[in-house]
Amino acid sequence: EKENEERRRLKDPNKPEHKIPQFASRKQLSDAILKEAEEKIKEELKAQGKPEKIWDNIIPGKMNSFIADNSQLDSKLTLMGQFYVMDDKKTVEQVIAEKEKEFGGKINIVEFICFEVGEGLEKKTEDFAAEVAAQL
Repeated sequence: EKENEERRRLKDPNKPEHKIPQFASRKQLSDAILKEAEEKIKEELKAQGKPEKIWDNIIPGKMNSFIADNSQLDSKLTLMGQFYVMDDKKTVEQVIAEKEKEFGGKINIVEFICFEVGEGLEKKTEDFAAEVAAQL
């Protein structure tokens, strides 16, 4: 059922083609694929009439978007690929790399626990009529 729902979402004609993931993991994005994506971005910028002197500012952001869009499995299934909860612009891997530089050492994740939002919470059911009857 979930797979069919995902297929319907991906076949949505209103969804821009560049947002449909072509690869499951970052490991599948070879240098050749990244180079091809960069060339495609340059063609788009040229077609939009953007001056070449600002391309160096635009291309890295578009490449990051391409990588994020095409490695969604990493962000769902691996800790290092998930966005950091305190800064959703960085992955856990990027934050760890920054902290390693800051502390001058190596950080190893020994163990972690994954929680779903709302997991384990029981919603208290309230019976207003019974509560009023008990007070009378």
